[in-house]
Amino acid sequence: MSAETALAVVDMLLDRGEPARARPNLSGWEGIDGFLLDIRANAGGYDPGILSTLLRGRWSAGDYVLKSREGRSPAPPESRPLPVALLVNSGTASAGEALALSFRRHKIGPIVGEKTAGMGSGGADAKRLSDGSLLWLSSRAMEDSDGRSYEGSGIPPDIEAADRPPARPGEEEAIVEAAIRALAGGGKR
Repeated sequence: MSAETALAVVDMLLDRGEPARARPNLSGWEGIDGFLLDIRANAGGYDPGILSTLLRGRWSAGDYVLKSREGRSPAPPESRPLPVALLVNSGTASAGEALALSFRRHKIGPIVGEKTAGMGSGGADAKRLSDGSLLWLSSRAMEDSDGRSYEGSGIPPDIEAADRPPARPGEEEAIVEAAIRALAGGGKR
């Protein structure tokens, strides 16, 4: 995510109309109803705490009041987090799996897709075998807040959906369709 996009997302979380006022090239963002955060095939390499804070951050409201011709409004405005679903597949690993566990623990939104890679600790080392295949050895294991380890087994999604191409022209991928249904209230959790 670029710095410009990150700032626009924060603006949108604070005030749905702010992106159009502050960044005219992002007009129309005030109509966004939710996010699909796609970390399929993301092997990690970032701090998962940053995104969960951004997407579910809580800001104070009413620290002061802004007066304008339109009237008085509390500032900063009350944060109204938008619904978000996390898309995962068997290629989601390491920090991507840590983000999935953050989504689950903090009830940010549904995890949609396929079971993750099962390499959440980031401590895996690849060894080339004589037949040319790779053997991944893990030197540690990441556990969730309940003490469950997903190392070697992967994190199951809340809503299973195949990560495959669209069935017909004009349709989204099955995983995207399932996530949209979940955000609209039609998916199982």
